[in-house]
Amino acid sequence: MSAVLRGAGGDATTDRELRPAAETELRHRVLPFWLGLADREHGGIHGHVDADLVVDRAADKGAVRACRYLWTFSAAYRAFGDPSYLAAARHMYRFVTGRLLDAVHGGVFWSVDRTGAPADTDKHVYAQAFALYALSEYHRATGDRDALTRATEVYEVVTGVGFDPARGAYREQFDRAWTAKPNALPAEGRPAEITMNTHLHVLEALTAYHAVVPSPAVSERVAELVGIFRDRRPTCRCAWRRRACGSAATTTDACAWSWCRAAPRPADHGVRHAGHPPIGR
Repeated sequence: MSAVLRGAGGDATTDRELRPAAETELRHRVLPFWLGLADREHGGIHGHVDADLVVDRAADKGAVRACRYLWTFSAAYRAFGDPSYLAAARHMYRFVTGRLLDAVHGGVFWSVDRTGAPADTDKHVYAQAFALYALSEYHRATGDRDALTRATEVYEVVTGVGFDPARGAYREQFDRAWTAKPNALPAEGRPAEITMNTHLHVLEALTAYHAVVPSPAVSERVAELVGIFRDRRPTCRCAWRRRACGSAATTTDACAWSWCRAAPRPADHGVRHAGHPPIGR
């Protein structure tokens, strides 16, 4: 049976009709745009493009965007088998592992300059989640064992240093050597010690990692995060990051996406959080 979707005008569209249209948009407009932003001189992609599509070749390059690019073209190659997508994924994999991963202290820097030299060396758990997500997908698409090793290293940092067992939640920000510091990424224009956004993307990353390392330990980490969202989100209020200008709907969609992908993974989602105070209090 084909699902029926309704647009803003009320017109019914089946998923069978929507799929080819979406695939055409993706493969002929969206992905070519991002392929065109590759920096062939210094690696990665250019760090900034303005509303008029003018590329700032001097801009720093952020870990989150780089890892999203790596995940996208890894997933696209796995879906469509297009060699140009594999080439793009390999190009970004070299940049992420060669420039953004910290060979001394582990994890990814927040950003590097246009040449790939460290710029902002702080470690945000938010960025680590995207690195784990991307490295896991790249391994899944290519079978590259080195990528799995790198993913495991990031996983161990995120679930080890990044998780605060006393509060039963993930911390936000550290310096280069993994000493905790106040979170500089604002929530609703003000500091927040713990954010929904970071937990959402950690859940996404752990689910992707579980797809390539389906161990009981990883399952338990996924179940733990599902429990956090299920049992503790209603009491979190301002400590959970909520975005203005309508993008809360996007965050809600991302939550639904992550829950649907995470739900089949752990054997037991009955993890409770007795003994932990509500997040943000």
